[in-house]
Amino acid sequence: MFCKFRNRGKLQGSFRVLSMAGLLTVSALSASAAITGNLNISGTVRVSLSTIDWQNPTGAPNGVFLTIQPGTNYFASIFSTDPFTPYGGRALDLGGGPFAGPVFVPSFMSGFTAPGYSGLFFDLTLLDPSSAPVCTGSEGENQPCRIGTPSPFTLTQKFDQSGNPSVAIDFSIQGFFQDSNLANSRANYKGTYTTQLTDPALDTISEVLTRINGGGFVEASYSGNFSELSAIPEPSTVLFTLTGGLLMLGSAVLRKIRS
Repeated sequence: MFCKFRNRGKLQGSFRVLSMAGLLTVSALSASAAITGNLNISGTVRVSLSTIDWQNPTGAPNGVFLTIQPGTNYFASIFSTDPFTPYGGRALDLGGGPFAGPVFVPSFMSGFTAPGYSGLFFDLTLLDPSSAPVCTGSEGENQPCRIGTPSPFTLTQKFDQSGNPSVAIDFSIQGFFQDSNLANSRANYKGTYTTQLTDPALDTISEVLTRINGGGFVEASYSGNFSELSAIPEPSTVLFTLTGGLLMLGSAVLRKIRS
């Protein structure tokens, strides 16, 4: 009888330790999701077969962008309502194309000027390759295609209500936002850039292909949207699930002993 009571005491002590570990894990997880929501930016970019050159009005190396509207959640205050003091940041130029696939560019976006965002940066890890067929120049309206293989750029021929042509260009990137002032703030994000070419010299896919493949470049203003990506559970989430399972197992063992 004494032996049974002693084992029961050990199990109860172990259960109490597991319960405390579970509470500590919950506390750690509740403080880890520091960056959530959407970010919207705009700027000007010059693209050739070998470079993505973000433009800078001052002529300085690399490029600048502006936040074009309030973001959500973490990014809610990153937009300035004063048109004379807009908020923005810096973006690193990319060279050595063709572009597509895994890449690592630390602090690809940084230098955010909005108050409270001085520690924010974005590490680029992937230029999403387009899944559209390679462009031939004979694509119909709303028929997407990509420039070369591989390529992150998708081109789509558009026409307005009056029949005027334009070319929509978009591409996507992936990476991680992080704030050096916040612990455990790393968050998986996707950025989608879009632009519309209305220049009469570049308002068809055939004209864009001729310019790019001839060694020239296309320059246009763009808008970009960054949104959260669904991700495989982080190790901390797996640990939380495992701890919860151990707690339930401990409860079952105690009930069996008491019976």
